Amino acid sequence: MQGEDETALEILYNRYAGLIFTLALRIVGDPELAREVLQDTFLRCWDGRETYDAGRGRVPWWLMGIARNRAIDLLRSRPHQARLREREQLAVVIAEARQPDATDSLPMRHGAAGNDQESDTRGNGSVTCCAQAAHRATTGGIGRP
Repeated sequence: MQGEDETALEILYNRYAGLIFTLALRIVGDPELAREVLQDTFLRCWDGRETYDAGRGRVPWWLMGIARNRAIDLLRSRPHQARLREREQLAVVIAEARQPDATDSLPMRHGAAGNDQESDTRGNGSVTCCAQAAHRATTGGIGRP
């Protein structure tokens, strides 16, 4: 690879891409980001091919060191931190949307005259409203707006 032989890079990629991707995925936890780390690792491998010293270790360990450092750099980067904050905000919005309304917890009861009514009995009194009848009136009785 030191003689700018691109086939050597292709051989390295074919041999170690799975290992590097797996390592990157374990660190960043996202397949898309892991692919980015994989690509950057081999790009840096190619650009820094003169810095490889066989006396310091084998090629896979050198590649894993590059991938590890790149993955950590990615996690520390500002754009990644912004993506994490955006995901957290989205998760909060989704969680809030999934919370039931107060009326969803009220038991359903059919009235004696055939009117559908919601009823909630608390203590001695009874609170009744005609939510289903109002829903039918707004939807034309078809069950959807």
